[in-house]
Amino acid sequence: VAVAAADAPERSLRRPLVLVFASGAALLMLMSTAAEIALQHGVESAAKGNVNAADSDFTYASRLRPFDGDVAMIAAQSIAGVANQGDLNAANVTQKWAKRSLEGTPETYASGLALAVALLAREEPAAALPILNGLITRFPVAPAAYIQRGIANFGMRDVAGARRDLDKAISLDPTDPTAAHVLKAIEQRLAGR
Repeated sequence: VAVAAADAPERSLRRPLVLVFASGAALLMLMSTAAEIALQHGVESAAKGNVNAADSDFTYASRLRPFDGDVAMIAAQSIAGVANQGDLNAANVTQKWAKRSLEGTPETYASGLALAVALLAREEPAAALPILNGLITRFPVAPAAYIQRGIANFGMRDVAGARRDLDKAISLDPTDPTAAHVLKAIEQRLAGR
Protein backbone atom coordinates (compact mmCIF):
# COMPACT_ATOMS: atom_id res chain seq x y z
CA VAL A 1 0.00 0.00 0.00
CA ALA A 2 2.91 2.33 0.79
CA VAL A 3 4.42 1.80 -2.68
CA ALA A 4 1.14 2.65 -4.39
CA ALA A 5 0.84 5.86 -2.37
CA ALA A 6 4.37 6.90 -3.39
CA ASP A 7 3.57 6.29 -7.07
CA ALA A 8 0.47 8.50 -6.97
CA PRO A 9 2.30 11.89 -6.92
CA GLU A 10 4.69 10.67 -9.61
CA ARG A 11 1.79 9.64 -11.85
CA SER A 12 0.00 12.91 -11.23
CA LEU A 13 3.12 14.80 -12.42
CA ARG A 14 3.65 12.64 -15.52
CA ARG A 15 0.27 13.42 -17.04
CA PRO A 16 0.73 17.23 -17.22
CA LEU A 17 4.30 16.82 -18.50
CA VAL A 18 3.13 14.50 -21.26
CA LEU A 19 0.43 17.03 -22.21
CA VAL A 20 2.96 19.89 -22.28
CA PHE A 21 5.36 17.92 -24.49
CA ALA A 22 2.57 16.74 -26.78
CA SER A 23 1.21 20.29 -27.11
CA GLY A 24 4.69 21.61 -27.88
CA ALA A 25 5.26 18.94 -30.52
CA ALA A 26 1.89 19.69 -32.11
CA LEU A 27 2.68 23.42 -32.18
CA LEU A 28 6.06 22.78 -33.81
CA MET A 29 4.42 20.56 -36.44
CA LEU A 30 1.80 23.22 -37.13
CA MET A 31 4.46 25.93 -37.50
CA SER A 32 6.54 23.70 -39.77
CA THR A 33 3.54 22.97 -41.97
CA ALA A 34 2.61 26.65 -42.16
CA ALA A 35 6.20 27.50 -43.11
CA GLU A 36 6.19 24.86 -45.86
CA ILE A 37 2.96 26.28 -47.26
CA ALA A 38 4.37 29.82 -47.16
CA LEU A 39 7.54 28.65 -48.90
CA GLN A 40 5.53 26.94 -51.62
CA HIS A 41 3.38 30.04 -52.13
CA GLY A 42 6.55 32.16 -52.31
CA VAL A 43 8.07 29.93 -54.96
CA GLU A 44 4.82 29.97 -56.96
CA SER A 45 4.50 33.77 -56.67
CA ALA A 46 8.09 34.23 -57.83
CA ALA A 47 7.49 31.91 -60.80
CA LYS A 48 4.56 34.13 -61.78
CA GLY A 49 6.72 37.26 -61.45
CA ASN A 50 4.86 38.55 -58.40
CA VAL A 51 7.92 39.62 -56.41
CA ASN A 52 6.11 41.47 -53.62
CA ALA A 53 3.84 38.51 -52.84
CA ALA A 54 6.82 36.14 -52.95
CA ASP A 55 8.80 38.38 -50.61
CA SER A 56 5.86 38.51 -48.21
CA ASP A 57 5.47 34.71 -48.23
CA PHE A 58 9.18 34.15 -47.69
CA THR A 59 9.20 36.69 -44.85
CA TYR A 60 6.35 34.81 -43.15
CA ALA A 61 8.16 31.48 -43.62
CA SER A 62 11.35 32.91 -42.13
CA ARG A 63 9.45 34.10 -39.06
CA LEU A 64 8.11 30.60 -38.56
CA ARG A 65 11.56 29.08 -39.12
CA PRO A 66 14.02 31.71 -37.87
CA PHE A 67 16.94 29.27 -37.72
CA ASP A 68 16.35 27.59 -41.10
CA GLY A 69 18.91 28.98 -43.56
CA ASP A 70 17.18 27.21 -46.44
CA VAL A 71 14.32 29.73 -46.34
CA ALA A 72 16.59 32.62 -47.37
CA MET A 73 18.37 30.47 -49.96
CA ILE A 74 15.08 29.34 -51.53
CA ALA A 75 13.81 32.94 -51.54
CA ALA A 76 16.97 34.27 -53.20
CA GLN A 77 17.05 31.49 -55.75
CA SER A 78 13.34 31.80 -56.60
CA ILE A 79 13.28 35.57 -57.04
CA ALA A 80 16.62 35.62 -58.92
CA GLY A 81 14.82 34.21 -61.94
CA VAL A 82 12.73 37.39 -62.13
CA ALA A 83 15.77 39.58 -61.45
CA ASN A 84 17.58 37.84 -64.31
CA GLN A 85 14.94 39.26 -66.65
CA GLY A 86 15.97 42.80 -65.65
CA ASP A 87 13.38 43.52 -62.94
CA LEU A 88 15.04 46.03 -60.58
CA ASN A 89 12.61 45.37 -57.70
CA ALA A 90 13.32 41.64 -58.02
CA ALA A 91 17.05 42.40 -58.05
CA ASN A 92 16.77 44.34 -54.80
CA VAL A 93 14.68 41.63 -53.11
CA THR A 94 16.99 38.89 -54.40
CA GLN A 95 19.99 40.76 -53.05
CA LYS A 96 18.35 41.06 -49.62
CA TRP A 97 17.59 37.33 -49.39
CA ALA A 98 20.92 36.23 -50.87
CA LYS A 99 22.87 38.32 -48.37
CA ARG A 100 20.77 36.91 -45.53
CA SER A 101 21.46 33.38 -46.72
CA LEU A 102 25.18 34.02 -47.16
CA GLU A 103 25.45 35.43 -43.64
CA GLY A 104 24.53 32.01 -42.28
CA THR A 105 26.14 29.82 -44.94
CA PRO A 106 28.75 31.82 -46.87
CA GLU A 107 29.73 28.95 -49.18
CA THR A 108 26.24 28.34 -50.59
CA TYR A 109 26.45 28.17 -54.38
CA ALA A 110 22.77 28.99 -55.04
CA SER A 111 22.81 32.08 -52.83
CA GLY A 112 26.10 33.35 -54.23
CA LEU A 113 24.80 32.90 -57.76
CA ALA A 114 21.54 34.66 -56.86
CA LEU A 115 23.49 37.59 -55.41
CA ALA A 116 25.57 37.85 -58.59
CA VAL A 117 22.41 37.76 -60.72
CA ALA A 118 20.92 40.56 -58.61
CA LEU A 119 24.05 42.67 -58.98
CA LEU A 120 24.09 42.14 -62.75
CA ALA A 121 20.41 43.12 -62.95
CA ARG A 122 21.35 46.28 -61.03
CA GLU A 123 24.06 46.86 -63.66
CA GLU A 124 26.90 46.31 -61.18
CA PRO A 125 29.14 43.85 -63.04
CA ALA A 126 32.27 44.93 -61.12
CA ALA A 127 30.58 43.91 -57.86
CA ALA A 128 29.36 40.61 -59.34
CA LEU A 129 32.74 39.51 -60.72
CA PRO A 130 34.48 38.65 -57.42
CA ILE A 131 31.45 36.64 -56.31
CA LEU A 132 31.40 34.72 -59.59
CA ASN A 133 35.17 34.18 -59.49
CA GLY A 134 34.78 32.65 -56.03
CA LEU A 135 31.93 30.40 -57.18
CA ILE A 136 33.90 29.18 -60.17
CA THR A 137 36.92 28.47 -57.99
CA ARG A 138 34.83 26.42 -55.54
CA PHE A 139 32.47 24.87 -58.12
CA PRO A 140 34.47 24.64 -61.37
CA VAL A 141 32.02 22.37 -63.19
CA ALA A 142 28.84 24.40 -62.53
CA PRO A 143 27.98 26.12 -65.83
CA ALA A 144 25.57 28.77 -64.46
CA ALA A 145 28.39 30.73 -62.79
CA TYR A 146 30.32 30.78 -66.08
CA ILE A 147 27.25 32.13 -67.88
CA GLN A 148 26.79 34.90 -65.35
CA ARG A 149 30.52 35.70 -65.36
CA GLY A 150 30.36 35.87 -69.16
CA ILE A 151 27.60 38.47 -68.80
CA ALA A 152 29.62 40.34 -66.16
CA ASN A 153 32.74 40.29 -68.32
CA PHE A 154 30.79 41.65 -71.26
CA GLY A 155 29.42 44.38 -68.99
CA MET A 156 33.03 45.22 -68.10
CA ARG A 157 33.89 45.34 -71.84
CA ASP A 158 35.97 42.16 -71.65
CA VAL A 159 34.59 40.52 -74.79
CA ALA A 160 37.28 37.83 -74.92
CA GLY A 161 36.59 36.90 -71.28
CA ALA A 162 32.86 36.78 -71.97
CA ARG A 163 33.37 34.45 -74.92
CA ARG A 164 35.72 32.20 -72.92
CA ASP A 165 33.24 31.86 -70.07
CA LEU A 166 30.28 31.19 -72.34
CA ASP A 167 32.24 28.64 -74.37
CA LYS A 168 33.22 26.94 -71.10
CA ALA A 169 29.56 26.84 -69.98
CA ILE A 170 28.59 25.28 -73.32
CA SER A 171 31.31 22.64 -72.96
CA LEU A 172 30.19 21.83 -69.41
CA ASP A 173 26.53 21.38 -70.40
CA PRO A 174 25.95 21.22 -74.16
CA THR A 175 22.29 20.30 -73.61
CA ASP A 176 21.47 23.67 -71.97
CA PRO A 177 20.95 26.33 -74.65
CA THR A 178 21.30 29.28 -72.24
CA ALA A 179 25.02 29.97 -72.76
CA ALA A 180 24.68 29.65 -76.54
CA HIS A 181 21.77 32.14 -76.51
CA VAL A 182 23.75 34.62 -74.42
CA LEU A 183 26.78 34.24 -76.69
CA LYS A 184 24.62 34.77 -79.77
CA ALA A 185 23.08 37.90 -78.21
CA ILE A 186 26.57 39.25 -77.48
CA GLU A 187 27.75 38.56 -81.03
CA GLN A 188 24.64 40.27 -82.46
CA ARG A 189 25.19 43.25 -80.22
CA LEU A 190 28.83 43.51 -81.30
CA ALA A 191 27.84 43.22 -84.96
CA GLY A 192 25.33 46.07 -84.52
CA ARG A 193 27.96 48.54 -83.30
